[in-house]
Amino acid sequence: MSTKTYSVRVPQSAPDVNSDQVSTWLDEQAESSSALALDPGAGPKVLRLTLDRAKVEQGAEAAGESEAVFLRRLLATRADLKPEPRETESEKTAAERPRPRAIVLPPRLRLSAEQMAPAVSAFDHFQAFAISRAMKTPEAMTSARLNEEERTQLAGAAAELANRRAPAWLIENIDLFAFGSLLISIEFKKIDAARAVAEKVRTERASKQGEQPRPESEETAPGGLDVVAE
Repeated sequence: MSTKTYSVRVPQSAPDVNSDQVSTWLDEQAESSSALALDPGAGPKVLRLTLDRAKVEQGAEAAGESEAVFLRRLLATRADLKPEPRETESEKTAAERPRPRAIVLPPRLRLSAEQMAPAVSAFDHFQAFAISRAMKTPEAMTSARLNEEERTQLAGAAAELANRRAPAWLIENIDLFAFGSLLISIEFKKIDAARAVAEKVRTERASKQGEQPRPESEETAPGGLDVVAE
């Protein structure tokens, strides 16, 4: 009789069986040809069994399984092995869960700082307005606005964030976002230019009005004649 030592991985809850027990089960299985239990799956526990090589090969061929799976199914049938409980995703700790991979936009779809400038400008207007309202001082709105360097830095950081952490909806609508950003950017430039012209006109008018002499008080006499009051 030629023997072979088999290393069979079984669930941790599997009982400790010896080679003699399994040899007896092999003989009984060959005589009865009864159905085997389902494979409980490989586990962390390893059983080392020295068995008749020919009997194991014949049993594995009859079951249509590899030798290791056949022996595990035989053990499951005779020793009532239970499958190893599998840990669900909800039971895993944060450290055990795989970290989701951030979506990175391909080079041809990546946003530039210039394209993010409209969003930064809108944020700038909103935060300045909110601060002035919170302080109940409309004059504070101008002081609360971001300067050019701050807007440039924020636009660059926002573009990098969008390129590395882009959500699915942004990737699917990247062309619309790019068009909208460009359109808003142009409109903001036009608004700023118009505001500068309006401010210049107001300043010039105020300056001219300040240079004009103060008009003397006048009264209208009966009959519609104007006379100067002394």
